[in-house]
This record gives sequence, structure tokens and C-alpha cells, in this order.
Amino acid sequence: MDPQEGPSSGKRKRSEGKRTLQQIASEFIFMDGAAAHCRIEPASKCHYVQATRDIGNYIRHFRLKHPEAANNAGLFKEGEAPERKPRVIPKSPIAIDGRLVLEAVLKLVAYHNLPLACVEWEGFKLLLDPLAAALAISLSRNGLKTHLKSTSDRIREAIANEMRYKLISVKIDSASRLNRHVLGINVQYALNGKVVIRTIGMIEIKERQTAGFLKAKILEVLGSYDVSIEQFFSITVDNGVTNDNWIFIEHYVQAFKPLYVCTKKLQEKHVSLPDFYLYWLKAISELSNFPSNPFAPQLIKSLTRRLEALKTSRAFQMALYLDPRFNFLNSKFFKVEEKLAIQGYIIDTYERIQKLKPMNGTDDAEQSGTSQHSQFDDFLTEMLGGSLDDSTTSDTTTFIQQVKALDGEPRQGFSHNVWEYWMRRQKTHPELFAVAMVVLAAPSNQVSVERAFSGLALVLSPHRAGLGSEVLEDILLIKLNRDIFEQIMPSYEWKEFTSAS
Repeated sequence: MDPQEGPSSGKRKRSEGKRTLQQIASEFIFMDGAAAHCRIEPASKCHYVQATRDIGNYIRHFRLKHPEAANNAGLFKEGEAPERKPRVIPKSPIAIDGRLVLEAVLKLVAYHNLPLACVEWEGFKLLLDPLAAALAISLSRNGLKTHLKSTSDRIREAIANEMRYKLISVKIDSASRLNRHVLGINVQYALNGKVVIRTIGMIEIKERQTAGFLKAKILEVLGSYDVSIEQFFSITVDNGVTNDNWIFIEHYVQAFKPLYVCTKKLQEKHVSLPDFYLYWLKAISELSNFPSNPFAPQLIKSLTRRLEALKTSRAFQMALYLDPRFNFLNSKFFKVEEKLAIQGYIIDTYERIQKLKPMNGTDDAEQSGTSQHSQFDDFLTEMLGGSLDDSTTSDTTTFIQQVKALDGEPRQGFSHNVWEYWMRRQKTHPELFAVAMVVLAAPSNQVSVERAFSGLALVLSPHRAGLGSEVLEDILLIKLNRDIFEQIMPSYEWKEFTSAS
């Protein structure tokens, strides 16, 4: 051993390879003249600066403000762990309750097509968990299914109440998405002076689609809403009719334009049967202005043939008869025998409306009073002789007279609003008004069902192909009946189902 080497020289040599905390800290300090800037975490954009560098204070700063970076750099002694201070989130008062949270989540799933698993996403949980904890609610995928079912059941109940005692029009179509076949059923009727369209079924069909099976399925859906066959006014189906002659229109803009305008008009949310007929007539009228167009005669012939077929429909006949643009004084639109038949249809429809009305105590009392009055009249006739004057007109007779009097109405222009025309007669002609609301609310197209299938394409995406049939229908029922969803949510008893989920 070298006599100059003391006993501590070995320890000194062993520590020479290890850097001190001061040396490590110096690597993360940027000097700008005398000023010392923190650079241990450039991404944090730390603004800590010392006018004169104090390495001890810098080590303390690194440990307190950048604990993870300081630990990675070796600025903690062995056995020491970086201090992790819990993040203090300031409390902010907000007005929210469990129902509003649930409504928002249901809309995200039904309106905006998020998957049921969204409530379990990490980002969503950062938002929802504090709310759920504060409101003592739980949100899970299975719980969300429960709420979807409960909400869709309430929508079904609301629609059933709307349809009760009404004649309705039914629209049916089907579509396929990701090898899954769905049957769509819409109903259409007048409610509070407006035409409403409701989606009552988006049913996945797994069996072979025979006519008998589809009929049974449709009646099953309608039966779940307590709708009977007696309430059907019209049924519209997509029978795949094509207009072969129209393929030539692509080459002739002149012939195509009137038909294009007509088609766009027929794609509106609701087109009444008379308006449908009128748009079709207008297309024929404009085509007749092009006698030199080689395709116009054939197109006019096809359109006219289709109009003649439509005119044989009982619903179309009634709608046109109730429209003063077609049926008016000295109108040649209907033959005498056609008018008599249509008048019978209108009277029959009114009787169906009356049969669907509930019998309440007042009606029974009035009927009882009428019966007693008749019996008493018979008693007086037997005692006093003579006979009663039959000149008093009954309600039924008055209604028939009103139906026949439609022949004498003044003619109205093609832009006349027939719906408003009958709304103004609600009090003066209540019986005819009731029939007009049924007839004019009948659909002339499949637009609402087609749009429902567009909603299906958004909901049943490749990422959500595993949705069960019931959950899929519940989501679509909420998505496609938004106005009813908004009505029922304020009174939705969310606690009843949250505890169960």
C-alpha cells in the first residue's frame, strides 16, 4: 500500500463515479447571463427564474413542482419517493340533477349514435363519475339498457294514447343493414290541428319474410298499441313500382324538369292526397307545353294512366271530394254515380269515427233521456191522438246534407290551403271536419319511413353491429320520436330504475 494513501481514500475513489445532486440539477438549469431558468420539463413551460442561481433552492423547486421529472433524473435520495400532492379542484355550484344527467346520456346514445359502452369510456368517466357520486346515481352499460327500455315504453304509451279512438293511416317498409333486416312501421294522423307522423316499430326480422308472417308481425306491433283493424283508414307500402319510361328523361332536360320539380315536392314530410294529385297534374300540364318533344306524349300518357289508377282509390276519392279545388259548383271532375259512392264513403267514415269514441256517462244519460222522451211521446199520442211532427231534422240528416252541399262550394285556386280551409270549419261543420282530418292526414308517400331507415344506418354502424334487437328498437324509437321524448323526460322517474341498475 502506498504510505500516502489513507484509509478513506478507497471510499473517495468509489464515490468519484457518482454525480452529486448539485451536478444533476445544474443540467436542467439554463443560464441567461446571471438569471437561472428552469428547463427540467420543457413541455410544461415552467416560468420559474432565479436572478442569481441558488442550486439548493432549485433542487427543492424540482422536487416540489416537477416530482416525476426530478425522480427520473435522480434528484431524490435512495428510499425517498416524490411527493404526490392530490389535485385540488375548486368547487363550482351548478344546477343539475340525476334526471338531467340521464337525459343527456340517453340523447348521446339515441340522438348522436354513441355506443352503450360510452358511459364506461375513460374520458366520459372523468365527466360522469363526479356527477354520479354527487347525485348518488350509477351509470353503467346494463343500467343504460334499463333506462332505454323504460323510456321507449313511455313513448309507446304516449303514442298509444294519441291514437286511441282515432282512424289512422299506416305506412310500412323494410330495409337491410349489415345483413340485418328491419321492418319499419309508421302511423300518421291529425292531432290538435296538425299532421303527426310516429314511428311505432323498427322490428328486426329474423324469420323468412312471407306475406303471412309479415301480416302477423304488423298486427302484433299495432296490437301492442291497442290499435284494432277497425282504426285503419289507409295502408301505404313500398311495392317497388318503377317507371320504365322515365329512363329516357336523363337525356332530355326539357322533359325531365317538370318531373324533377314534382318529385321534389312529393319528398316533403307530409303531402296530402289532393296535393299529391295536384303536383302530378301540374307535371302533366307543363309537359303538354312541349308538343315537339318526342318523349312528352309517352310521359303524359304514363302520368295520366297513373292518375286514373289513383282516382280509383277510396282514400283519394274522398280527399278530392273534400277539396274545393276539385269538387265545386258545376265541377266535371266526378260523375254523378261517383259522387254518390264517395258520399257513402264519407258517411261510412264518419260512422267509424263515432264508433271509436268512448261512451261516457253523459252520452248514456242523453241516450236514456232520448229514449224516455220517445216513450212519453208515444204515451201522449195514445192518450191525445194525432201524430208527432217529423219535420225536425236529425243530426244524421244534417250531416248528409252538408256532405251533398260540398257540390255547391265555389271553386278555389290551386294554391288554396285546404287544411286551413277545414280548420276554419271546425265549429261550423264538426262532423265533416272530423272526416277531413282523417282523410287529409293520410300519407301519399313513404318519406317518413325512408328517413327512419336513414336513422337506422346511423345507429346500426359497423361498430355497433352487436346491438340486441330490443335495445336497437328502443334506441330507434327514442331517436325517431324526439318530440315525445322531450315531453316525457321532465316527469321521468329515473330513481326507480337507477337503484335497480
